Amino acid sequence: NTIVDMYSENPNGADPYNYTYNSSQCGNGAVEGICYNREHIVPQSYFDEVTTNFTRSDAHHIYPTDARVNNERGNYAFGKISNANYTSQNGSKRGPLLNSGYSSGAGTPIVFEPIDEFKGDVARAILYFATRYETQMSNFYNSVNVTQCASKIMFDGTNDHVFTPTFLNILLVWNQQDPVSDKEIIRNNAVYAHQGNRNPYIDNNSYVTSIWGPALSNQTFDY
Repeated sequence: NTIVDMYSENPNGADPYNYTYNSSQCGNGAVEGICYNREHIVPQSYFDEVTTNFTRSDAHHIYPTDARVNNERGNYAFGKISNANYTSQNGSKRGPLLNSGYSSGAGTPIVFEPIDEFKGDVARAILYFATRYETQMSNFYNSVNVTQCASKIMFDGTNDHVFTPTFLNILLVWNQQDPVSDKEIIRNNAVYAHQGNRNPYIDNNSYVTSIWGPALSNQTFDY
């Protein structure tokens, strides 16, 4: 009866702390373990509120997370990091992108890396976002905030390809590395009951490669 927070959950032992639904919510936390808030997997700062309120409130890419860790993640893109300059209590990390292996090709911007247990969750949520909002991506790109450096690491400015080659390969590797879990299936069902649509990449994970292609075979899967 506690919230599964991908930035504090410990899949191999006791969690450092837990949150109960509708309790300990806040806007920001001074330190980790105080309260939780809403994490937009695709950062809300990338798109203006004028795009669509549904985009801002779409539960398929919004997760409850520790407020302090959410703040440390900020609006950084996701990626495989080299040397961490911040690490949460469960091992989620922020630091320069590892410009090698499956994450090569984008230089060394600052990115955020969740633990392996949730890499696939993040990938499938972002792939869902691009699929669900394909016809609205032009408005997304017209946002004044999407010109940020962090967003350019992820998005290529098109409606159909959507992602940069490096970022897409990160998503494909993470989807492969971390298969769909029971937690995702239960959550997908709950979101469907709430807002009437589903994440197809959770229902049928083969859609990931049939739509987006396989991860580059000549990359080193250094996970």
